Amino acid sequence: MEKDASVITAKVQKKYDDFNSLFSRMDEDLEVWEMQASAINGYDADVRAKSKAHESDIIVISDDLRIYADNVQAILSSAEMQIMVRMAESEGENKQDDMNKLERILYFALTKGDERLIRMLMPPLRDAVIWQGNVRGWRAARILVYKNNGDVVFDFIPTDPRWLVYEIGSEGLLWVSYTTFRSKADLESSYKVKLEDNNEVLDYWEKEDKGGFSNSVVCNNAFLKEPEIYKIPSMPFVVMPVNTSPPITGSSESKLKGYGESIFATTKNINAVRNRFATIRANQANMHANQALINYKSSMGISIPPGAFFDVPGGVVDLVKGENEIVASPLKDISPTVLEFSGWLTDQVHQGILPRLGMESPPSSGRRYALGEETATRVFNLQLRSLNSFYTNVCQLIEEQLIAGGIK
Repeated sequence: MEKDASVITAKVQKKYDDFNSLFSRMDEDLEVWEMQASAINGYDADVRAKSKAHESDIIVISDDLRIYADNVQAILSSAEMQIMVRMAESEGENKQDDMNKLERILYFALTKGDERLIRMLMPPLRDAVIWQGNVRGWRAARILVYKNNGDVVFDFIPTDPRWLVYEIGSEGLLWVSYTTFRSKADLESSYKVKLEDNNEVLDYWEKEDKGGFSNSVVCNNAFLKEPEIYKIPSMPFVVMPVNTSPPITGSSESKLKGYGESIFATTKNINAVRNRFATIRANQANMHANQALINYKSSMGISIPPGAFFDVPGGVVDLVKGENEIVASPLKDISPTVLEFSGWLTDQVHQGILPRLGMESPPSSGRRYALGEETATRVFNLQLRSLNSFYTNVCQLIEEQLIAGGIK
């Protein structure tokens, strides 16, 4: 048990430095999800920093990736959840009643945990961890079950992986710290202390050598909550990457960047290039629409007042024939290569969002249509497997803590 708050703060900060590449990738993916202008690409950001922007400049950001993320969120959130408990049985023994009872308890626990989150103006656990997997590429939650004044509390908190650091040992998590930013009123209500607003608060958990796990809450190198030991068998956190590869080790923690990826991993770079080409086309069209006319005139020609063609619809401008020539500005049309390449970029983005199977319209048979749908939705398989594994671990923690707390 660490009894020095400043040591905990330093240890946590060191881990944040180690995880910097992973957290930077998460920040970039969040910008893609939020459709921020900074997410177009690094080249454009550099150009804007070195050049003078004009008020008429147009920045185009495709909403395809945001719509894609929202669709995945909607589909997974509406999926039916089924809990199936299995117990070892001796020959002739039937534990079906025990299995059914545990299943009902787990359903009840998850429901009560969601109700508590909703009262705190937070989304249900499943909605939160689905979003984490989609955008962060990791899922994480703190799972606690305890009694308070005779009532059983199912205290489930989805923890944003962007603000979660940990150390792993040979048998799992050695310590975990989750950072939140809490207001003055919140801390006064929870810990009876007076601090400034926007305080960085560490929820720190550590495995104890003699069994159990200690928890303390640290702010500004001081304990808001002194270390307290919980007699539970496992670290009350589930932390899981949504990964397409095993962890790739290297000489530095930078390899973590690619371990656990968002659903934007295959499309965000090509989409950034598409955004740039769309921006070029939009600004070209904007310049065409707003370019001035050129009045070539001789010494006998007449100067045209600004706005003469637009002040009065159908207005008449008197010019001397042969002495004035009005032409459009010599602005070239956009290159056909840019148009063709823009179409190719769009195809690549859509291919990364939902793999497509060429199919005639209408499909030649129902089976062919079903095969096409299965191919198009295979992107969800990885998310589903990760979600299943995540909830398996959540249910295991609930069962362990119910038994450890003597809650029946």
